[in-house]
This record gives sequence, C-alpha cells and structure tokens, in this order.
Amino acid sequence: MENYKDMEVEVKAICANLKEPEEVLIGEKAKFNETLHQVDVYYNAPNRDLRLTNEYLRLRFSQGGKKGVFAYHRNLSDGVTEEYEVEISDLRIFKRILSALRFKKLGKIEKRRIIYELGNYKISLDDVKGVGKFVEVETQCEEKEAPHKRSLCLDLLESLGISREKQVNIWLSDIATGKGRLPDL
Repeated sequence: MENYKDMEVEVKAICANLKEPEEVLIGEKAKFNETLHQVDVYYNAPNRDLRLTNEYLRLRFSQGGKKGVFAYHRNLSDGVTEEYEVEISDLRIFKRILSALRFKKLGKIEKRRIIYELGNYKISLDDVKGVGKFVEVETQCEEKEAPHKRSLCLDLLESLGISREKQVNIWLSDIATGKGRLPDL
C-alpha cells in the first residue's frame, strides 16, 4: 500500500452487555469520541457481483442527515481491508446518481454506535437493529504490520472482558447483503 491510512485492521465480537466493556474503557481513560445513529446502505456494482469478490460499496449516513460517506472496501484477509472513503455533501443527489448508473441496493444496517479512542485504536460499541450487540476494535497500519496489529486488536478485545471465542468473522456488510449470517455462539 502506498498510504497506510488506506489499510484497516478490525476485529469484531458479539457482546450481550455493552455497558461492561464501556466501563473498562472509562476506567482505562479511553477518550469518548461520539455517539451516532448510523445507517449503512450496501450496493452492488452494475457490471459484477461484489459479494463474490470480497468487496463492498457502502453509503453511510446519520438518520435524517443530508450528508454521508461513500466507501469502497476490499477484504484482503481475515479482518484486514483496503478501504477508500469520500464525503458526500448531498445524499439525495448521490442516491440518484447511483440509481441512474444502475447500482443495485443490496441491504441496509441501522445501528447505534458509541465510539472511544484508546491510543491508536478506535473501539466501537454497536447495537445493531435486528442483529445484535458488538464490540469492534480497529486500527490503521501498513500491510506488512497487519498480522501483528490484528493480534493486538484481539488482545485489546480481551482486556475489555470479551473472550476470543466471541469474535465473529462475518461482517455486517455480509449480513446486510445476504452473503452470510452470524454463527450460533
């Protein structure tokens, strides 16, 4: 990768009670960032099925908002993605552009997300409508650092009181697009 900020390492785990890891984060003096109500709409390209190539296109916005972020993600390995994001200043017009270009809407995820920062890590506490509750730990890195950074993300997850057995390797994009479903844990 030319720019390490385009490489993201992320681990996600099921968590029945988001208050417990939040209390640990507060105790560790993690910096509270924000609470959001996010809507993620996933699209497929008109010329190929992105679900078959471990890629996805996502339009993310806040409920009732007029702005958003459009993203392209490509899964390189378990929890390691190449990603590019661009801010969208007019959601209504951008959705019309996608429709005119025949980008098909695949699915939608709605979530309440509480975001903390601890060092170089972003920790999200997600309550996903109709799906469940999750803790996500992510960081940016160069591609060669990805395996080590992934291990550190898992360690941080454990320090929040969440065992590695609760980790899930299915992404919300897969659930939204019908590509996969959560395992029974």
